[in-house]
Amino acid sequence: MNHQQIKNVITYYLMNMLKSDISANHITRDVIEFNKLRGKYCGMWYKKYNIFEDIHNAKHITQINSVPDGSLCCIDNKRIPCCSHGVQLIINGENSVKHFLIQKKYQTICYNYFKIRNFDTIIQDKIKKWFLNEPWYFPKTFPSNVLLKHLLESNFCDIIYTEVNEILE
Repeated sequence: MNHQQIKNVITYYLMNMLKSDISANHITRDVIEFNKLRGKYCGMWYKKYNIFEDIHNAKHITQINSVPDGSLCCIDNKRIPCCSHGVQLIINGENSVKHFLIQKKYQTICYNYFKIRNFDTIIQDKIKKWFLNEPWYFPKTFPSNVLLKHLLESNFCDIIYTEVNEILE
């Protein structure tokens, strides 16, 4: 995805948040393309290890940055050498809570999977936080085109572009 396509994705999610109509075909096209990339990424990892099925369906994940001595990693079934070399993931699903122990080397891929899977809600939360941190912003004061202009002219899109490319690499 190039920088302009990410801007179009951000535009889509902002307008969706504001419940504004999105009539531009190029924006819809780029969101569809982005969702295909997300699906391809998730599909690649989902089939590889059982933990990704639970991450895929997670509503919330709590991370604990150590594991009990003698723990086995649920991804590669290898012993985790010491408590600081592992991470515990407590995954809250729709009707269940599951507990996984993984080696730290798998932490980033699990986190990236969760982020790309839940990109729509995560990006909307980031947009809300960005606006709330702006000194000029007052809720329900500005029309959507003004909000969009401020967002697209900031470094917000650059940050999201970098994040997305890091995840997809």
